[in-house]
Amino acid sequence: MFDGSRLKAARRRAGLNQKEAASELGIPVGTYRNWEQSLHEPHSGHIISIVKLFNTTADFILGLTDNPEPYSKTKKTYQHAAYDGALDDLTDEEKEELLMTVAIRREIMRKRRAQRDEQS
Repeated sequence: MFDGSRLKAARRRAGLNQKEAASELGIPVGTYRNWEQSLHEPHSGHIISIVKLFNTTADFILGLTDNPEPYSKTKKTYQHAAYDGALDDLTDEEKEELLMTVAIRREIMRKRRAQRDEQS
């Protein structure tokens, strides 16, 4: 689940203030501030931009790990996937985006399951 305090930690780790972060992301500073205060959540496209800007992982921003360090760019990073050589033709950047997309999708599915459980 998205937690604005993780976003704040990643921003501080990157050495930026809120205004600089918002400017780099191309959004109003008020929007960014609302994210850090957990009043609103960034959509998946913004999460990818945040991860790149702050040199962290979507897993950290979404609370799936406590490690803010970016993934290693080695094949060991991709061992947990069903690795059959399909990733060989991807650039390191494409592999990183793929991992971020999977993390975001997992979080969306987790939220949907939680909502269904609450309704039943």
